[in-house]
Amino acid sequence: MNQRRKLGLAMVGAGSVVEHRHVPAIATLDGIEVRTVYDPDRRAAERVAAAAGARVAASVEEAIHAEGVDAVTVASPNVHHRAGVEAAAAAGKHVFCEKPIATSLRDARAVVEAARRAGVVLQVGFHHRFMSEHRTARRLLEAGVIGEVRAFQATMSEPLDVIPGGAGNYRLKPEQSGGLTLIDFGSHRIDQLRALLGDAARVEARFASVAGGHGLDDNITLQVEMRSGALGTLGFHRFSRGAVSTTMLVGTKGMLCFNSWVVNPFHAAPVAVFTEEPLPADVLTYTRPVDWWRPPQPGWTALWPPAANPYAEEYGAFLAAVGGGAPPVTGEDGYRALEIVIAAYKSFHSGRAADLPLDAEEDVPVPRFR
Repeated sequence: MNQRRKLGLAMVGAGSVVEHRHVPAIATLDGIEVRTVYDPDRRAAERVAAAAGARVAASVEEAIHAEGVDAVTVASPNVHHRAGVEAAAAAGKHVFCEKPIATSLRDARAVVEAARRAGVVLQVGFHHRFMSEHRTARRLLEAGVIGEVRAFQATMSEPLDVIPGGAGNYRLKPEQSGGLTLIDFGSHRIDQLRALLGDAARVEARFASVAGGHGLDDNITLQVEMRSGALGTLGFHRFSRGAVSTTMLVGTKGMLCFNSWVVNPFHAAPVAVFTEEPLPADVLTYTRPVDWWRPPQPGWTALWPPAANPYAEEYGAFLAAVGGGAPPVTGEDGYRALEIVIAAYKSFHSGRAADLPLDAEEDVPVPRFR
């Protein structure tokens, strides 16, 4: 790529997240710009292209091969991610692929291999990793202030009707989405836990459908055992009228609680840590003193890290990776997060815990309810 011009980006997919999150975030960055937009919905493509100052392409191929395009964002319905990544990689374009990386492990492995063979960057769009709360939690774990994590709990809840487009949205079509809740927003928390605690060894799952009408997963509980020995539960709900997004990590020397993206009166602070260890000096800047004349005392400390736009942060990281760095969320990360989702599906069908790793060639159906 000519370093004297901006990284040219093709957007394959012009849905709500691209229109309202990706494009505004990209506009805040130097060094990257959207050049082409493709979506089967021509009106959606025109809206996004107009906002980005780009032109509408008539096909995926035209968007990818257009002059000045160096990289491709694949943000189509999940089942089409493999085709989009393979087309971009075959053209020698770097790829930013929205999560999930695919809807099957077979396709996910093919995506990773396509990028590897082509020698292009592949970054997966798990933007929760780029939230300041997550980064603060990671810093505290690295500093050892809560010791070794041995237990964890996490919950994510939101109303079903916040999904744009209602019943017409691809998330409610399992042949396109691969599932309604766990593979969609639930995979964010799965990826975060992997980033903080490492890989999982075993998953046991319970699924239900509460809202009615769609017959898909909207109420899930997972019990997950990590390879480290940490054991915890994850709950994901898409029938709640309110939004909650919380994580609690219990270590041998303390506890760490943090939210992601949303806050409500339940949260006393974006991040809270219980420890008798001294906090790192950089994290101390996120505190608000009870007494101005002394530092935080052992016990609970509330932290307010500066807010950041995680979409802008992840695109900034992608730009750096294209420039020669390493993508912070790799294709392999996308594969491993999806593997936990598929293991949960397998547990649902068998009624037993599923051990990891899974056979990538095994077909595991999406949970369905009458």
